[in-house]
Amino acid sequence: MTLDLMNNVALLLAVCWIQSFISYRWNKDSLRAQVASGVLFAVATVTVMMVSILVQPGLWLWVDSSMVVISVSTLLYGPIAGGIAMVVGIAYRLWMGGMGATVGMVSLVVAFLAGFLYQILLQRKLATTGTLQMLLFGLVVNGIGALLLNEYFMPVSVTDSPAYITGLLLIMSAATGLLGRQLQYIERKKALERQIKANEERLKSITESIPDQLVVSDSKGKLLDVITPAALASRAPELIGKDMAQLDPEVFRSHFSLVIAGALHSDDSYSDIYATHQHYLLDNKVSSEEHYFESSAKRMVSELEGDKVLILTRDITERKQAEARIRFLAHFDSMTGLPNRHLAIETVDKAIIRAKFNHSGVVVAMLHLDELYIVNQSIGSEAGDFLVKEVTGRLSTFLGDTFLARYSGADFLIIAEELDTTEAIEMWSNNLLSSIHSPVQFETNKIRVRASLGIANFPQHGIDSNQLIRSTTVATQHARESLSKKIQHYDSAMDTVLTDYVQLRDRLATALENDEFEIYYQPYISLEDGQIQGIEAFLRWNMPDVGLKAPDYFLETAEKSGLIVPIGDWVLRKAADQIKSWKEAGLSFGTLAINISSAQLTQGNLVEKIRTITRELSIEANLLTLEVTESSVNRELNRNITMTAQLKQMGVGISIDDFGTGFSNLQYLHRMAVDNLKIDKEFILGFEDDANKRDIVRAIIQIARAMGMKTIAEGVESSQIEALLREMGCTHAQGYYYSKPLPADAMAAFLLSRNAR
Repeated sequence: MTLDLMNNVALLLAVCWIQSFISYRWNKDSLRAQVASGVLFAVATVTVMMVSILVQPGLWLWVDSSMVVISVSTLLYGPIAGGIAMVVGIAYRLWMGGMGATVGMVSLVVAFLAGFLYQILLQRKLATTGTLQMLLFGLVVNGIGALLLNEYFMPVSVTDSPAYITGLLLIMSAATGLLGRQLQYIERKKALERQIKANEERLKSITESIPDQLVVSDSKGKLLDVITPAALASRAPELIGKDMAQLDPEVFRSHFSLVIAGALHSDDSYSDIYATHQHYLLDNKVSSEEHYFESSAKRMVSELEGDKVLILTRDITERKQAEARIRFLAHFDSMTGLPNRHLAIETVDKAIIRAKFNHSGVVVAMLHLDELYIVNQSIGSEAGDFLVKEVTGRLSTFLGDTFLARYSGADFLIIAEELDTTEAIEMWSNNLLSSIHSPVQFETNKIRVRASLGIANFPQHGIDSNQLIRSTTVATQHARESLSKKIQHYDSAMDTVLTDYVQLRDRLATALENDEFEIYYQPYISLEDGQIQGIEAFLRWNMPDVGLKAPDYFLETAEKSGLIVPIGDWVLRKAADQIKSWKEAGLSFGTLAINISSAQLTQGNLVEKIRTITRELSIEANLLTLEVTESSVNRELNRNITMTAQLKQMGVGISIDDFGTGFSNLQYLHRMAVDNLKIDKEFILGFEDDANKRDIVRAIIQIARAMGMKTIAEGVESSQIEALLREMGCTHAQGYYYSKPLPADAMAAFLLSRNAR
């Protein structure tokens, strides 16, 4: 019996050994693993059934450890593995036959059900699989088996000797518990090893995916481990075991020796930054650019292995470049590379200090690009940037070593310390403007370079940078306002003029925000039938503390400040709203004419603005007429000819306002699709008694008639003037004789009364 037990134990140990291979290869819960385990336990079941245990000398019973195998396999590996072993065992037992076949089959089913039931209890956390629990489980399973033998098969001679059965029961229970614990140990060991492997792979993936390098060194500088980015990971073993003295180039040796020593003598981490043309320790590639690295070292105390140092090295090149970029932007202009406003102020301060020490002077000049705003609005910001860069190059060439800064968007600041006479300053400033005067070609556009130059001197116009730059700014503003004298030297009298300008500019901006502007309307009539042919819109500023102001009061300031564009856009929108209102009221008014400034023309998007407004308000474009001056049209003649052609295609009318007051270029009249020539009231007022004025008016009317245009005479205040104009062939008239400019509601009433006739 002892030999038989030893054979069964050996078989069970062999099962454990083979099962360990299955566990290492596949996950226990996978179908493949369960089937493989089921086959293994089926073979084990058949094998142990072949080796029966002799219960009593002279009597062989089919007592074996098959119930142990099936119950444990079902408990630990699930019903698939246990079921396969059970089915194969039953088949084999039935094949063997004999009077114990039925009992043996039932015993195997009981073992399977016991294992399956215990597994359910485990899943519901109603039981555990400790050593004691496994022994009790074995005792229950094998006890049931013993009862089956005793009830249906056991001879009387055996039952009279219960010691054999008791001993066998205890042995089988112990075998069940030990087999279960051994298989559990294998599974836990396998799970732990898998977890360790997964952690190692995860750690490897993390360390190789980050750009940092990790080095472990002993206290003497010997490299114990090196973890590098993935690109260099295969070469890491080359460094392990080397001393710091063997590192190359020398920057690595000195750097790592420094951080190791710093970490060993500090309770905190120790950091250092170094620069090299290589990437980390193992990179043989030498870069043309310098790379910056920061290493942080920390001592690791170990009683068994001695002190170690953990060194984390990170590439901080981008951070260093960003810091350098921030420093650059703090003092230099990103577009031109010139010193910026802050550095310019510092340089003026230093120049003043030198001038005080040397008892000399300093000239501070500010150059303003007059056309930059218009270029940005009409051609685009790319053209504006190109203009700034081109002017920067020209100024740099002319000035040489003289300090040049980009003070603001359109302003350059120049500090000249070598000019000591008025004549030298005058010659220098004229040559400066001449150096940038030639046009700039941007794609198909030829951009004129117009600039204003303001000049202030130390100590006459300021004793510090704040005063000196302010004086220069005031002089530059006066140069911008002047049409002829584009170089202005600071004078204290300029301050009052500038203050008035700034105050009015600010009030204009506030008026636009607070909706303080209003539109007044004046009709012009046909001299043929007396019917209203159109209405002109006039802008008024309703100042809260003053009252109504005509454009003469604020137009120049609006143009200089650039506010004329948003104000003009407001007038355009307001006029379009009024057209819609009169149209919905059924009032007949012909067309509504509004004045367009030269700044609006040069913006380049006037056509699109009008198209958008007419589409949004669902009004016909032919109800709108634009009045432009000759000077505005001639400023960008070719482009304006193209733009007016687009407007005419939409149906918008075009009138030339104040015709004859300036230099009249008849060629543009021929090339442009102009509808009306407006005769300025300067020629109309008193022309009944002035032959020269009558000749001028007659000539204008003849020109218009020859070109198929209508004429509108402004400033008509009497029936006598009306009669003379009708006699000369003038087609339309406008003035107080018919109506003064009226607000919208009064004009609506006027139209209603005229329409009722």
